Amino acid sequence: MGGYEMALHLTGRYPAWWVGHRIEGPIEAWAAGKTNESTRNIIQKKLFGPVTWRGRTKHVAGTGLIPAEDIGEITWKRGIQDFIDTAGIRNRFGG
Repeated sequence: MGGYEMALHLTGRYPAWWVGHRIEGPIEAWAAGKTNESTRNIIQKKLFGPVTWRGRTKHVAGTGLIPAEDIGEITWKRGIQDFIDTAGIRNRFGG
């Protein structure tokens, strides 16, 4: 459930029935877990979907809670395979 709420706040794509807090603009947020590996394998995968390759370029599938069209530039963490360091997420209110 926490991943779903994170995706809502990052993208601004709140469903009509949402009665929780709404943030009407871009935010900065962290998603963290107990270890880098568990964060990658659980949280990152739920938010972004699996890591994929297009030719020689690494991407995410965009099949997670954050829609592919809202995922912007990704930087990858050095020293930990397929682990996102930062990701730009498009917010429907701008930014």
